[in-house]
Amino acid sequence: MALDTVTDYVAQARALLQDTMSPVRYPDSDIIDALNLSLLEARRLRPDLFLGTSPGTLSVTSIGGTNAVPMSTIDEQYRVPLLYFVVGHTLERDEEDGSEMRSQRYKMQFVGKMLALAA
Repeated sequence: MALDTVTDYVAQARALLQDTMSPVRYPDSDIIDALNLSLLEARRLRPDLFLGTSPGTLSVTSIGGTNAVPMSTIDEQYRVPLLYFVVGHTLERDEEDGSEMRSQRYKMQFVGKMLALAA
């Protein structure tokens, strides 16, 4: 799980969302929107990870073979928390029992891992 491209994030998010069978519940565009929001939230929480990047360079628009997520300044250890935000945000639109709690857990993991200090 490299999480280097938009395709990687969409595939891993679908696995965690248990949305791998066709037709899918969540359109790719919704997952990509959540990925864009995760980058903005990460920048809010940890601006030090984005030194040297302008806000306009933090958005992704589509799935493609070489469409890399703008990760050049983000250490690999923060890529999984971004995935957790994507899953949490995507789950927020569900109205099933327990989906709100699952969404909040993923988002809390995102914040916890983004702000955690190494022991």
